[in-house]
Amino acid sequence: MFVMQDQLFRHRPDQGIWGDCHRTCIANILEIPAADVPHSHQEMSGEEFKAQMDGYLASLGLISLTLWWPKPIDYILGIHRDLNPEISYILSGRTKKGIDHSVLCVGGVIRKNPSLDPDNDLVTPASDQNFQTTYVVPQRPPFISEQDFVDVARSWRRDGILSIEAT
Repeated sequence: MFVMQDQLFRHRPDQGIWGDCHRTCIANILEIPAADVPHSHQEMSGEEFKAQMDGYLASLGLISLTLWWPKPIDYILGIHRDLNPEISYILSGRTKKGIDHSVLCVGGVIRKNPSLDPDNDLVTPASDQNFQTTYVVPQRPPFISEQDFVDVARSWRRDGILSIEAT
């Protein structure tokens, strides 16, 4: 039986240490050691971090899908409880300390907060004023054409539902 892990590093940029909550959530979803998922102790833009993580996930035949939610956390958890009660995903926002942070959810429940700090719960949207949910899913199946895949992604993006970047 897989035991969910805590992150390996506290977020201490003044000491050259960047927290690894998001990669720990990915490791918990994949049921692998967090140390097997890439992590860099450097400040990275969202695009750089996504490129690093997407490269790793692509090596496993996976991609990440991220949704931005300008809604309260209770709304987001309620939607997932009602529509996807057994789906694992990463919920990202900001803690009381003002640090962007990620936790692992299943349906409408925060299943694992990987923080090493006992009082590090999500309380507000992330620095971009949105909560985010990230799903780790298989890459485009070979029986779905690239164009169909792109068309679906465009329609979701147009409707403000989804941000998807296939690798």
